[in-house]
Amino acid sequence: SSVTPIIPFNWKRVSLAKNYKLEISKNSRFTEIIKSLQTSQTFIRLDNLAAGTYYARVIAEPITNDFKQQKSESIYFSLEKKQ
Repeated sequence: SSVTPIIPFNWKRVSLAKNYKLEISKNSRFTEIIKSLQTSQTFIRLDNLAAGTYYARVIAEPITNDFKQQKSESIYFSLEKKQ
């Protein structure tokens, strides 16, 4: 059976942020974003990713246009299919 793992992502709350967007990309420049999920929480649980290496970052969306978006440092992770 091919059960995909549930991957938890957690981050710290940013003051004056109304929403957060988790972006998953196949490359570190985020030119090939394969998932983009929005939440008002400081966590997301993600599944349905195939085996491979991915990059993730969180973008804090400000409550007004007077503030800029804040992007986190990116992380990378790999998923392997068990033999």
